Amino acid sequence: VKVAISIRILAGGSYLDLMPLFDVSVARIYVVFDEFLHWVLKSFEFPLARCIQNEDWTALQAIAEPFSYGSNRILSGIIGALDGLAVRIHSPKLSEVSDPGNYFCRKGFFALNIQAICDHSKRFIWCYTSNKGSTHDSMAFTNSHLYSLLVTKVLALENKGFYLVGDTAYNLTPFLLVPYGSDDVRSDDTAMNDAFNYFLSSSRIHIECSFGELVRRWGILWRTLQ
Repeated sequence: VKVAISIRILAGGSYLDLMPLFDVSVARIYVVFDEFLHWVLKSFEFPLARCIQNEDWTALQAIAEPFSYGSNRILSGIIGALDGLAVRIHSPKLSEVSDPGNYFCRKGFFALNIQAICDHSKRFIWCYTSNKGSTHDSMAFTNSHLYSLLVTKVLALENKGFYLVGDTAYNLTPFLLVPYGSDDVRSDDTAMNDAFNYFLSSSRIHIECSFGELVRRWGILWRTLQ
């Protein structure tokens, strides 16, 4: 019953529907939902950081192999596609945070900046949720423990040829490939920069699809969160 209540909330169900359906009070619904979220967090681990920390090259290669198909193996070694998602929230109160204005994002609403990485099958293998809506994607990623881990393991990753892919919002690093800018593409008479961007995009697009499927599946994301 607790799982059923929680999945219905995640799917967009209202407590007004759940009260008569499961014969529970409003307070009980949210106690159950909180308990369910703790179950999920305690029993599930996003694997990417652990694989990098333990230098589990076999597991990382298993992630990278399907990514290479999208570019006919021109790009090999991709261990995830990175991007940010703005999750709409109500304006925080001054009693909750000291700087509610910093949660207002460039898209014109209050939000949390969620950084996430997926594999070729559009499964999320890492996420970081502790950024305010106004935080730039590049800074939001830099704030994460994964970024610090990547900096520590940069030589080992470079020797094995493993890296992430992201869009132009991120900075180019030895462990993160990003597209050439529009000026670099226009000034390149050989069109090689444009070709590189095409193949990079064919791998990076999986995170865009992952976000789309996440929001479409879970109706709780269709409305503003408290």
